[in-house]
Amino acid sequence: MTHKTAVLHGLGGIGKSSIVLEYSFRYSDSYTAVFWVDVTSGTSMSSSARSILEQIFAEYAGQGLLKYQAKSFRTPRYNCP
Repeated sequence: MTHKTAVLHGLGGIGKSSIVLEYSFRYSDSYTAVFWVDVTSGTSMSSSARSILEQIFAEYAGQGLLKYQAKSFRTPRYNCP
C-alpha cells in the first residue's frame, strides 16, 4: 500500500480552501482521510492535532484495532509569538 501526503500552504485569501475542497471531491476514492489543520497559532495547531488524533483513535477503537487505549491527550505548550 502506498501512502500519499499532500500539503497546500500560502497566504490567506488566495483560494487554498477552494482548491482543497475541489481536489478532495474529485479524488476522494484515492484517500482514506483528509485532515484540515489550522496553523494560525500554536494553540490552534495543537487543537487541530488533538482533534485528528481523537478521530483516528475512535476509528481504530471502533474496529477493534487498538492494543492500548489512550486515557487522555496532553496538550503540549508551544512558545509561539
